[in-house]
Amino acid sequence: MVSMGRIGDIFRPHRRVLRRLSKVEGALVERHVRLENLVESRLNSLYGLIDDRLRRLEQISGGSVRRPLADRPITALFLIHNMAAWDSVADVISAMKQDPAFDPVVASIDRKFPGESGFGHEDETHLRLEELGIRHIRIRELDREAVPDLMRAIGPDILFRQSHWDADVPPEFSSQNLSFTRLCYISYEMMNLGDHRHGGRDFVLDDDFHRRVWRVFCANSAEKELYRSNALLGGTNVVVTGHPKMARLTRGPEWWPSPRSNLKRIIWSPHHTLGKFGFGLFPACRDDMLAWLRGGEVEIVLAFHPALPSMADATLGQGHFQTFLDEWTALPNGYVFSGGDYGPLFRGSDALVTDGISWLIEYQLMRKPLIYIEREGHDPFNPVGEIARSGFVTVRSAAEAREVAERIFATGDDPAREGRADVLAKLIPPGDPVSNILEALRASFGLR
Repeated sequence: MVSMGRIGDIFRPHRRVLRRLSKVEGALVERHVRLENLVESRLNSLYGLIDDRLRRLEQISGGSVRRPLADRPITALFLIHNMAAWDSVADVISAMKQDPAFDPVVASIDRKFPGESGFGHEDETHLRLEELGIRHIRIRELDREAVPDLMRAIGPDILFRQSHWDADVPPEFSSQNLSFTRLCYISYEMMNLGDHRHGGRDFVLDDDFHRRVWRVFCANSAEKELYRSNALLGGTNVVVTGHPKMARLTRGPEWWPSPRSNLKRIIWSPHHTLGKFGFGLFPACRDDMLAWLRGGEVEIVLAFHPALPSMADATLGQGHFQTFLDEWTALPNGYVFSGGDYGPLFRGSDALVTDGISWLIEYQLMRKPLIYIEREGHDPFNPVGEIARSGFVTVRSAAEAREVAERIFATGDDPAREGRADVLAKLIPPGDPVSNILEALRASFGLR
């Protein structure tokens, strides 16, 4: 017969196991409760964010009932943050003011270019719009909390933003936060000449903005083919109208800062992309361009990309670009242009030297010598850019650009003259781009 003590000995290890299991169970229950509370907290936060976003959307788009378009004009809001890109939309705004089918509204907003630490510059945009006589709303930093109410009051049927770069504008004006209305886009550059895919999405043709935009108005069928081939939407939101700059850059009087001078007039336009895959060669060109200027045989207007000052300072040291500007403007034949309406400057010049990409097609409209300082390792040209190559002379340094320009001025022989005529025939379609844009908008809304 087994004694009670012996039985206790038999079950003692099991009791220890049961106690341990009980402790484990308690720990698991406690952890489960903590996880449950954490999940509940996170879900409540998420629901709060969703509710806040819905309230904002209701504020912006759902607070008022608008009359049908048959009884009122199409309200078009233009957000202006970069006066250097004004030429792309200026004539569209002007034409809408004369057309009873449209009610254009212009607003100046802040911006932040690459290399800058915060948003600003709305005051500069405001002053320039005032100089041009453009009535506009000012949306400054302190006004941003009122953006939902402002959008509700304006109630735009369509909204134009000047660039596709969301990082250039305050978050309130990102493509995601503007998705309550129909986004429209006329590129700040007349045509895109570069292939920026890097094995993935082309960030100039297929970023988040392009995937949310309702209408892209582009220069020609060759550019639409780029969207068809490289963008997620396959160009279904792209309309070929011609670009407003095609007409704007070639009409009107010319301008030059010293109109009585007999010296040759050169524009130098350095680009801001100084990093990997970029086009900018400012650090390598600045000394040779200063030497050319000091030679006294030409006048040079420095028309730099608006993001170059911050990028040059970020790359070369704080204050570097201003020091260079002081050297440049101290010379009697050195000038600086930072305005947006650069057509008169183009028309008043004799030649352009650039390492950038946008003006490689725009300046060809002038049918004047165009010299491209090409940086090794930049993003390749796309098919439109390869066509454009025939219209300019390619060199590798500012010193070589000077040699080519002096030879052209001395002999009158521009090696790219015939190629340029071919480029313009292929890439500049007939017709009036502004009229085409307005007609495309009327058709989209069922108006004739």
